[in-house]
Amino acid sequence: MFSNNARFKLAPSLWIPVAWVAFALADAVKTVSAMHAQGMHHNWALLFSIEALSWLPWAVGSLFIVWLADRLSATRPIFEWSGHAVAALAIGLADTFWADQLVARFQPYAPEDLHWTAQWPSDFFNNLLTTAVLYACVVLAYKLLVSRARISAHEMEVAQLNEQLARAQLRALRSQIEPHFLFNALNAVAGLVREGRADAAVDMIVQLSDFLRRTLSEANRQEVALTDEIEFARRYLTIQQARFTDRLQLDIDMQDGLENAAVPNLILQPLVENAVKHGIAKRKEGGSVRVAASSEGDCLDLYVGNDGPNLPDDWNQRERSIGITNVCNRLRALYGDASSFDIRNRVGGGVEVAIRIPLHAIALGVE
Repeated sequence: MFSNNARFKLAPSLWIPVAWVAFALADAVKTVSAMHAQGMHHNWALLFSIEALSWLPWAVGSLFIVWLADRLSATRPIFEWSGHAVAALAIGLADTFWADQLVARFQPYAPEDLHWTAQWPSDFFNNLLTTAVLYACVVLAYKLLVSRARISAHEMEVAQLNEQLARAQLRALRSQIEPHFLFNALNAVAGLVREGRADAAVDMIVQLSDFLRRTLSEANRQEVALTDEIEFARRYLTIQQARFTDRLQLDIDMQDGLENAAVPNLILQPLVENAVKHGIAKRKEGGSVRVAASSEGDCLDLYVGNDGPNLPDDWNQRERSIGITNVCNRLRALYGDASSFDIRNRVGGGVEVAIRIPLHAIALGVE
């Protein structure tokens, strides 16, 4: 296996000679086509081959340029430019000598010019500007390819860090299931036992066990199916119903066809918890909690609301709870600008949280 450094150097080293081959073939086609259009009668197959092969020193020399660019990149500018200047002169000299020897040996311009002789010293000086431009293009192309590879590697590292951050936030969210919720649940069980409602106590223990098992079993999954996430929220609310009895009503509405839509794991639990804590627990008459899901185009919309008191006028200036902040950060880490989070007052009373994320199916079997 190559290291990250070796991987981004390997691709430019291969692509630059390939580019020279394509350039040589294109130049040969252009030369032959232009001379043929002028009514000349050379040996076209031989001339095409000579024109293409004349670029061989540059194709091979590009590998040396790549190697030299790596070695000189860490040196002082004067040494870097001096090294490139010497290399450019050497490659230009080799290219001129090679091209002239090919023409002198195979005489591709016959019958118009049957006795062409090599003039490579003068050709070398005449082509100095072309040599400098070609050499600079190779160095620039290589540096651009390396920079692009480094940017891609950096983006991959950022994506991996975001993934790790999202996982860490998920673990933090699981640890933030309020301790007093567990105490209240256990106290409710004890109260049911004292009242002689053993069946209700057992049922609540089972619900609490399933709730805690889910938080552990799904520890490494970033996304789960919407139907599983809603069922988890339902279990949480069912446990809370044992505490609030008739004061807490549930209203769950999921649009058909969204059962396997992917949603962030444990994204609804802190929202449902807040809906109960701030909308139901503080009212003697209780109220209802609504969880809904629908789709619009390629977006999935999730809603969690209650019919309790509205948000105060200055709520937007107040510091958000850890749970809400955690949800926002996870959405941003997983979906970036493709997600949105909004808290608003409901018409007729109450508060609603609206989440929008990209709509896609859960990848079954992926942990």
